[in-house]
Amino acid sequence: MLSFGSFSLWFVRRPVDRFSLCVRRLSLPTKSDANEAATEEQLLGFPGGSVELKLHEESDGENSGLALITMNNPRRRNAFSGAMMVEMRRAVEKLEVWKHGKGLILHGSGNTFCSGSDLNAVRALSTTKDATMMSLYMQNTLARLLRLPILSVALVHGKALGGGAELTTACDFRLMSPSGEICFVHKHMGLVPGWGGATHLSRILGPCTTLRIIAGATRLGPIGFGIGLGRCNS
Repeated sequence: MLSFGSFSLWFVRRPVDRFSLCVRRLSLPTKSDANEAATEEQLLGFPGGSVELKLHEESDGENSGLALITMNNPRRRNAFSGAMMVEMRRAVEKLEVWKHGKGLILHGSGNTFCSGSDLNAVRALSTTKDATMMSLYMQNTLARLLRLPILSVALVHGKALGGGAELTTACDFRLMSPSGEICFVHKHMGLVPGWGGATHLSRILGPCTTLRIIAGATRLGPIGFGIGLGRCNS
């Protein structure tokens, strides 16, 4: 797996059309909902795990300007509890105003990237409205993640399932280890991606390929990355 220092050099050397990046992100939809405070209060009632943000400021040498988000819920394969959803939003909010930012690495602790939502929390949502508000909350979070004025990389070590697969599509780049796998498993639960992942995936691969991947719950390992979703680091 690449070291954090290797990523710092990659970000510095990567040629980027900043104007195009800004125009694309400004075109994305946003959502401002007065009910988000109530949604956050409800989500915080489902604790477990953590989302940790580490910022490397200007004085940190070759890592200067790099941020690291770590999803940590090993007992649930890094699935998002309600509290973790709120913590992810807070991390994105901090990055939106970070003056020294250059790049972001998003990864999961241990041997899993993220397995989506903690189903115990999802089952506890008492009404369809509550579930819808949770989905809208995460849609907004992922849209804001993609709009960040810094380059972002999803470092997929292990499985990225369901919402975890959606999360990878909200980054500018995806880098997979040999053990990595991305799979939109929603159809097995009679669901469609609820965090905006289908829209983001269509932006990357086009609508036809996106439909095949989501409808077929296709498992994308390192070889599958040949379709253009990302790169495998061997």
